[in-house]
Amino acid sequence: MESYKNIRERQEKEYNEFTKDKVFYAFTEKQFNEGLKKLNANKKELVQFISGGFIKKTDLKELLRGHSQEIEDYITLDKTGNEFIYQMFKYELRNHEYNITHDLEDTLKSLNITGEEIELKENLKQGLLKAIKEYEEA
Repeated sequence: MESYKNIRERQEKEYNEFTKDKVFYAFTEKQFNEGLKKLNANKKELVQFISGGFIKKTDLKELLRGHSQEIEDYITLDKTGNEFIYQMFKYELRNHEYNITHDLEDTLKSLNITGEEIELKENLKQGLLKAIKEYEEA
């Protein structure tokens, strides 16, 4: 099983490769109009997904759907939560500075997981508790 960290690094490379010709950055109306021409798009087809960054909605959905599905598949395979799910939470807790904030909101949001899902799925709950315990013992 591929580690969560390796998946994130690989997905980031895929994202960068995928978006290099499908994204434009605009901070002025002129730049925005040039970007529309670059993508051969109209305003209704676009979404702003980061500060100043625009992409066609269909392209963003295509990219994110594949990445999200891959993570979901690995979560399903980790029946106990002690492997992939634990790695996933450990990585994202660190990434969202849980050791400082002790707030799960950003971590869960980044994973598109709700507190209700964690309560309902024992593998998610186990992986999260294991990752949190490691922070508390450190």
